[in-house]
Amino acid sequence: MISIVAVVVSAFSAWNSVRQTRLTQRTRFGQLIEEISKVDREFDRLMDENEEIISEFDEINYRNRKEVLSRQALRLRLNHRQSCSREMTILAECLDYVQDHPQADRMHRRSIKAAKREGPVAVSSARSAYGVFLFAAGKRAEGSTELQSAVDVLPEATSDQLRRLRVRTLALRARQHFDHRHELDVADSVLNEVATLGSAYVLDSYAREFNADMADYRDQARTARRSPDPPSPKPSRRRIPPATIAQRRPRP
Repeated sequence: MISIVAVVVSAFSAWNSVRQTRLTQRTRFGQLIEEISKVDREFDRLMDENEEIISEFDEINYRNRKEVLSRQALRLRLNHRQSCSREMTILAECLDYVQDHPQADRMHRRSIKAAKREGPVAVSSARSAYGVFLFAAGKRAEGSTELQSAVDVLPEATSDQLRRLRVRTLALRARQHFDHRHELDVADSVLNEVATLGSAYVLDSYAREFNADMADYRDQARTARRSPDPPSPKPSRRRIPPATIAQRRPRP
């Protein structure tokens, strides 16, 4: 009888130990996801404040922080079926960042699948991230289709908030076309749709933001027309592959 009780106690202790370990890992994983997001937000802010021209020190600092956090998150090897689509998307970007592109592709697909349980806005966000990934991988037609799907799944623009979401998703598709010099006529058509949607803004703050963004989009379109060949790869927001100084390409 004593031996049976001892076995039960031992089994419970082992189960509780595993449970606590998984809980600790899950907590740390959530912290890493937030830290990665914070690093990206700080980099975005720095780029905005300096008109997308940053120092070599800031660039290397971003690379190093991003790579360390990415590898820590990937080493946890959690059961990703318990992750939300946003976490899976960030993991996919981590995998892409450390050059594991096949796994990144699979994780993006898992993110989209998870997002379908969360609602249309989550699906749009997951598909947008996957579309950008496909463009960067040279699969431009597939990337464009994915980005259009990200638009199609969104609710109708019945408010400024929903209109803003649709505008930004459409603009992302147009900008990827311009960046990669892919079917510029399609990009122009998408940009015209962006302009039509943006002209319907009710809130002045949204309208002012949109007008500034639209000027940038038009400038990007003119640059793409003047230079038919895509520019050399350069560090970009959230998509800076790890590399040594010698491997880096200078900004054009």
